[in-house]
Amino acid sequence: MNLTGCTFDPDAHVYRIRCRPVPHVTGILRDVVPGWQADPWYLSRGRTVHACVALLAAGKSYDLDLSAQSETDRKAIEGKIAAGRKFMADLRPQWHHVELPVFSAA
Repeated sequence: MNLTGCTFDPDAHVYRIRCRPVPHVTGILRDVVPGWQADPWYLSRGRTVHACVALLAAGKSYDLDLSAQSETDRKAIEGKIAAGRKFMADLRPQWHHVELPVFSAA
């Protein structure tokens, strides 16, 4: 993906602006809190919830199979997605873009 000098490599999850890597939230946290490491379960849950809510915002449906998850984990994920649905139902936001990478050259 290229947006006027901004590229994103989804496999490595690396953004670049004019060929230079841009720090991401997890990387910044590691720099600020030495030794900090996000738990892989939370990273996975965050990616799952984020992807589902982005699809909902784009007006698309999805089929999410959580059968391999424990009941506790399944409820945690479903609860976050339900919160996203409630937000959209209550506030009825008008989306201009969903998952559009942007940056400031300033």
